[in-house]
Amino acid sequence: MESILRKREIPQIIVFVIAITMVAEYWFAGVKPVASQIRFLGIYIVAFTLIIGGINLFRRYINTISKRTEGEWQLSVWFFIVYIVMTVPGLVPPIGTHSLYSWMFTYMKIPLDATVYSILAFFIFTAIIRTFKVKNFGSLLLVSSSIFVMLRNAPIGATFWKGFPIIGTWVSDIVMSSGMRGIVLGVAIGSMGVCIRILMGWEKGALGGAE
Repeated sequence: MESILRKREIPQIIVFVIAITMVAEYWFAGVKPVASQIRFLGIYIVAFTLIIGGINLFRRYINTISKRTEGEWQLSVWFFIVYIVMTVPGLVPPIGTHSLYSWMFTYMKIPLDATVYSILAFFIFTAIIRTFKVKNFGSLLLVSSSIFVMLRNAPIGATFWKGFPIIGTWVSDIVMSSGMRGIVLGVAIGSMGVCIRILMGWEKGALGGAE
């Protein structure tokens, strides 16, 4: 029995049947109840994997603390404190709306998120400076288009020259939109190819196997 469950064909068949069912829902009304049950089952599976993920995090950080890994075990202790402080009030009824949980989320997590984004702004600024080094014709186009778009968004751009907002709008709405549509189309075609490979069992890495 164990050898049968360990075969790769079993998860491949499950993935194939579920994918075909979800796609067929759009063409056959009789498949909708089955597809709805599969979605509900997916919610339960996600909830179960969150529990497993939490257990794995505890095991990993407990191992780090017990071994006193240099430069890591102090952060692991801090992780346990924050994890427990945020999790316990969040599970107290009414779940997710407890006053203590709401206070910590509003006055601790959100300000910390804003702080992290503020720090990232400096790294983004240095990356922009490195990118704006004109080395060839392509980098010249990148720098020129970026300047026009930035001066379109900045109020000072129209003060210097009224053409900055016009050119910046053209670059943003025509050039950038066309490029983004091409990227999205390429990603969609690539995703379809990967999906077909997974359904046919050719993409071994999707099920945890080696290529």
